[in-house]
Amino acid sequence: NNHPIIHKPSGTALIHNGIVGNDDDVYKKVTTSRTGEVDSEAILGVLIHAKGSLPNRIQAVGDIIRGSYACAMISAQIPGVLAIFRHSSPCVFWWDAVKEILWFASTEEIIDIVRSEDSVGPLPWLPPPVELPNNGWIIFEANGQVKDGSFKANDSPVIYHSRQKTPPAYSGCSQSSENEKRLFSREELGEPIRTISDSIQTIPICIGDKRKTQLPWQQE
Repeated sequence: NNHPIIHKPSGTALIHNGIVGNDDDVYKKVTTSRTGEVDSEAILGVLIHAKGSLPNRIQAVGDIIRGSYACAMISAQIPGVLAIFRHSSPCVFWWDAVKEILWFASTEEIIDIVRSEDSVGPLPWLPPPVELPNNGWIIFEANGQVKDGSFKANDSPVIYHSRQKTPPAYSGCSQSSENEKRLFSREELGEPIRTISDSIQTIPICIGDKRKTQLPWQQE
């Protein structure tokens, strides 16, 4: 029941922040079997059961899963790919261009701890943390491509099991809206940024003595 949750036959691993309210019902709809008790395993079950592209599988999660979730997944079936998606639970990520590490966490405050404890200290020219919009997904590929999009989530009322007495901590995105406005509408860019990919590609960063407009994973 510890994270990451792993589906060994497919080599797929998932971490999940949030709560699933219909996990028992999910296993009546998918072909995978439950191996633990944690509700997060239901999300992995949907991703394995669904067909098609990774965005299609994420949409299947939105169609079937009820509750809140911020998830990251990798799979041996699609090596070199990291997918992050969320509904109602927050998710913030930050690219450390000095160490070439992608950090992600539930809040910007946690990312700030990482930045403050960095051996070289926080550098003002590094891009700020970016919050994933509610019902959004982003896919990082080893070949340097970054794709993002959105999905529709199932907002049907949730009847929580007796072991889940507390409803999701984040039932909406009022908190994230303020952050999104701050991160995606930077004055120096002249106009609001509509997608994460746009914000990544247009935020100027400085590496060494060279000025670049793309992050290292997008360089040829």
